[in-house]
Amino acid sequence: MAEVNTQCSEGSPSYPDKLDTQLFTDASNIGWGAHWNALTVYGVWTTTEKTLHINVLELEAIYRAMLHWLRKLMGPTVLVASENSTVVSYINKQG
Repeated sequence: MAEVNTQCSEGSPSYPDKLDTQLFTDASNIGWGAHWNALTVYGVWTTTEKTLHINVLELEAIYRAMLHWLRKLMGPTVLVASENSTVVSYINKQG
């Protein structure tokens, strides 16, 4: 029988004791960008992507930034900072 983490299944955020690094992201209807340490990465949306809801674009920006720095972000505890409170709520609740 698998053990279930009720904190995750109930959508409650779990916060680590310490954060190792911070990743800042943002998205608009034109493109996305991210800043980590002294590095930046950015891109523009395709015509199809531009039609997506801004919450989806904000999540996609986070995903692309984390994918870009995947090898460096594996291991450390990362705080993702976004101006979109709905997206932050989704991430905190692991939704």
